[in-house]
Amino acid sequence: MIVALQMNLATFHLVEPFEEARRSRSLPFELRWEDSLSDRDASKVRVVVPGTHTIDGAYIRSLHERFRNLIHIALPMTGDDGLDKSECASRGISYSRVRGYSTAEMAEYTEALALTLRHEVLRKALAMRDGQWNDKATLEMAGACVGIMGLGAIGMATAARFASRGCTLIGWNRSVREEFKMLGGRQVGLDELFASAAVLVIHIPLVRGKGGTEGIVNADLIARMRNTDFINPSRADLIDGDALLSAVLAERLHGVALDVFHPEPPFGSGSAWAKLCALDPGRYNLVCQPHMGFKKQGALRRLVDGVLANIWNSDLAS
Repeated sequence: MIVALQMNLATFHLVEPFEEARRSRSLPFELRWEDSLSDRDASKVRVVVPGTHTIDGAYIRSLHERFRNLIHIALPMTGDDGLDKSECASRGISYSRVRGYSTAEMAEYTEALALTLRHEVLRKALAMRDGQWNDKATLEMAGACVGIMGLGAIGMATAARFASRGCTLIGWNRSVREEFKMLGGRQVGLDELFASAAVLVIHIPLVRGKGGTEGIVNADLIARMRNTDFINPSRADLIDGDALLSAVLAERLHGVALDVFHPEPPFGSGSAWAKLCALDPGRYNLVCQPHMGFKKQGALRRLVDGVLANIWNSDLAS
């Protein structure tokens, strides 16, 4: 059996760890880069590892046209929000994803972004570069009210880090999390979360469709924030980008850190996300990062291990 690796895995910086796996591991299947496959080889492909978040119906149909015996898509990611599951089901294609490979890294990264905003690290550094001695006092992290939207594994790991700093914790989740209470946290509604948090972190998955989370952080919630440090390392489509842009331009927020955009990269798209990236980070205490939350060397190796384990531990390789 051949497992086809798409070259655009370079987007996720996974080419090197997959190449290492190809060279050094004895696997019950053959790892091949898609562009190296002949038509005869393509008929032996049963699994594809895609190199994109957006795996819609058209994408799946094109895969199935090239790989007629395709039966599984091994996602190199935790989220499956970009996958057209109904199209997969209609074609008898299963899928897998990798959970937990970057939980600690995401929590650490979130904490780093929060500290960067509270202490205005980038703002001060840019001022120094420009010959300005901006020694105005900044805000403490200890004792701040931290709001966490989403109390899954990453949200809870993030909560634990802020609890250790002596922060007051409030959180929102669709179900009760007793572990959050054990950290001293209190679950609240969304209105209170956005109105009360000095630091607000988004850690929920993107779920499209009726009753989902797409656009859940709407203009009304964004308007409740005042002098808040807002951090989103989850998905851009959770947020009303235009409303966030307006809040930043009106200088109603203390700081904003964004690690996700739509599209990615957003440059030239004319979207609110592109406009946010173009703003003066010193003036607005704005930190925009190129989707770096999970891109840590150890996490990427664990991600590849997880993809291979998902294939190996199933009956696909038999």
